[in-house]
Amino acid sequence: LLPETFLPFAIDAGGNYFCIDINNGKIYYYTLDTWSDNLSLTDNQDKSTLFLCNSFNEFISELVCEDDLDDLYGL
Repeated sequence: LLPETFLPFAIDAGGNYFCIDINNGKIYYYTLDTWSDNLSLTDNQDKSTLFLCNSFNEFISELVCEDDLDDLYGL
């Protein structure tokens, strides 16, 4: 189901993937729970793909601790 150039490197609690595109090094979030039998493979992949950032280093540098999220959002 993943695009050919996507290499998953992490998975979230919902079973969705964080992937690096091996062609350009960009990072994407890929959801698996949005599949529709009414769409083509390409359309499903497009719908399931969310661009996150331009590189793995950028992805890592933007990570925050869960406790920091609580402080940020007043939880």
